[in-house]
Amino acid sequence: MLNPRVRLMNALAASDSKLSEKFLRLDNVEDERTRDGISSGSQSEWSLERALDESTRNRYKDVLPWDKNRVRLQVPEDGCDYINASPIILQAPGLRPRTYVASQGPTKSTIPHFWHMIADETKDPAVIVMLTPTHEGHREKCAHYWPDRHSDYADAGFAARVTLQSKEHNKDANCVVRKFKLDEYSADNQQAVKKSKTVYHLLFDSWGDFATPIASHERNLISMCNLANRLNSAEDSPLVVHCSAGVGRTGTFITIDFLLNCLTTGSLDAKATAGTPDTEYFVSSARLLYNGSHADLQVKDDPVFETVWNLRKQRMLMVQNVFQFIFIYKIIKLALATCRE
Repeated sequence: MLNPRVRLMNALAASDSKLSEKFLRLDNVEDERTRDGISSGSQSEWSLERALDESTRNRYKDVLPWDKNRVRLQVPEDGCDYINASPIILQAPGLRPRTYVASQGPTKSTIPHFWHMIADETKDPAVIVMLTPTHEGHREKCAHYWPDRHSDYADAGFAARVTLQSKEHNKDANCVVRKFKLDEYSADNQQAVKKSKTVYHLLFDSWGDFATPIASHERNLISMCNLANRLNSAEDSPLVVHCSAGVGRTGTFITIDFLLNCLTTGSLDAKATAGTPDTEYFVSSARLLYNGSHADLQVKDDPVFETVWNLRKQRMLMVQNVFQFIFIYKIIKLALATCRE
């Protein structure tokens, strides 16, 4: 009989063709969800009505948050609470849930909404992980939404000043780390600071759209996960992660970060829970409320597949293509090898 560790290693040893088959299953199920969400509207558990109604706030017309799992800005009754971002929850045995916000890269018009979200959804300090350059070729992938010195931002029920405090390059993570102070003003007196928080901004801009980092940057990505979690010291404060659309590179990073944490804590070697045969591998992501009409696939022997499966129930297209999917297995194997060195 195989123990949990051997089963994990077997999953990581799967061929690229086998992993491609698994990824195709993910895509086929999501295609059904999306068709149902569009055709059935609010009657569907995969409804996209609100996202479609707020088309001017979406960077891409075909990358949208599910209505039932979207970040809602705290706005007055007549304000618009929509932002193209999704709360993410993942959990492994014996660990408290790990929380993230997966967001599209802000457009010029949605910059105030993004800072509004940072004020609403995070604690002090907040950490933003940016996984895209602002431009690729002549096409904008993300607005330059942070100040080089300081800037004021206003949205419905929100006003704040963001001030740059420091900037440095982290060699291990190959990223630029900026430290900001976010001062949120009182609604009735914009001279009075209601609350303040530190915001760390990590920019890893050597990862192209629809692609994977080059081999020389793979260890940098592992270091960046470690750095982000070190800085994100406030208990239960979600790590805010975005690229351009907020699904491909974002989903890949979140999957890697979650699984690296499981490796560090030993959760991927966890013995089966009560009632589960001890010959089976077990890792559980947070149970979601909207599984649709599709029965979850039996993937207890593959934590990568299970994690991506659970991510896609929370935001469409997370880990956008098969190359990113296969890359996750490569990084987890690299992390395991590094542990042995």
